Amino acid sequence: MHNILLSILFSTLLIIIFKLFRKYEINILQAILINYITAAITGFLIHPFYLSAEAWIPVAGGLGVLFVIIFLIMAITTQQAGIAVASVAAKMSMVIPITVSIFYLHEKINYWQWAGITTAILSVFFISYHKEKMKKNIWAFILPVLLFLGSGLIDTSLNLIQKKWIDSTDFIPFISVVFFFAFASGIIYLMIKRKQAFTWKSIMAGVVLGLCNWGSLYFLLHALSGSGWQTAVVFAINNLGIVLCAAIAGIGLFKERYSTLNYIGLALSIITIALLSFQ
Repeated sequence: MHNILLSILFSTLLIIIFKLFRKYEINILQAILINYITAAITGFLIHPFYLSAEAWIPVAGGLGVLFVIIFLIMAITTQQAGIAVASVAAKMSMVIPITVSIFYLHEKINYWQWAGITTAILSVFFISYHKEKMKKNIWAFILPVLLFLGSGLIDTSLNLIQKKWIDSTDFIPFISVVFFFAFASGIIYLMIKRKQAFTWKSIMAGVVLGLCNWGSLYFLLHALSGSGWQTAVVFAINNLGIVLCAAIAGIGLFKERYSTLNYIGLALSIITIALLSFQ
């Protein structure tokens, strides 16, 4: 359980940091690139490793490219639509890996957990619904949809890779390689676009972001492999916890306003976590 809680903590910090980017005028792309090289170096320093012809390297490369794209979309969504909408759009995508786990990996869940997954989907919808924002800005709808699909693809890929390709001894090398490929692909994009030079402000923001990013992925992979719970339950609890914490942060730190429907979603999320805990 502690792995899930730590994953929730670091993931929530990621969303909060994204929200602060506009206030402190941080260059999003620069910070994201520094974030990835920071995360890759962190993994290597914690657990030095040497690579040979691991079968998962090409997969890690593709996942790294996807990470850059989705991270950019998440940052922009957080600024355009708000912290709650961004977190919910990313974490409602849990329905994609959950569906794959049940119908492809043939994982079995009990009636309480089925009920919890159902209320989880309802709760994230209720929390994310902001009628006025969607009326004023079409991107408040398009960006969350893109974030939903991309996050679902990432979570599904991580789950299948953890089940089929790597074991616990490969966690840190795999994570570090994914982050390195994300950094490399981002640098190539930056060179093509010929963007401005890195600033110290963006570098420092990227370092903090990278430490949180590394922690969120590391503890999620450990939760998937060592919690004793089904994949569907781990994703549901993890993602719902992030949504709940991000919504609380939005209220407490950024004074974001929520409707009655949003608060119903928050209440449902607490009920969901209780339901999913039944074994």
